[in-house]
Amino acid sequence: VLTPANKSLVSPHWRMASGTKLSEGEEMLFHDPQTSGGLLLSIRPADAEQCLAALHRAGITAAAIAGEVFKTEKPMLEIV
Repeated sequence: VLTPANKSLVSPHWRMASGTKLSEGEEMLFHDPQTSGGLLLSIRPADAEQCLAALHRAGITAAAIAGEVFKTEKPMLEIV
């Protein structure tokens, strides 16, 4: 029930990079309230490799560097 509401709220603030395609299920992961907050962690670029290594040592082997944060005029998430 919350996923469509989340999608309508977030849709103006995200876009797909040219050539990027997601299945409907993959797209819903970005809007599902059950996964909100647990998918992404933002840290300083200088700390990224050290943080990733610590997560791997802790047994979180699926952890990966997934993107970068850039300053923009308006909030935007670009899926690449």
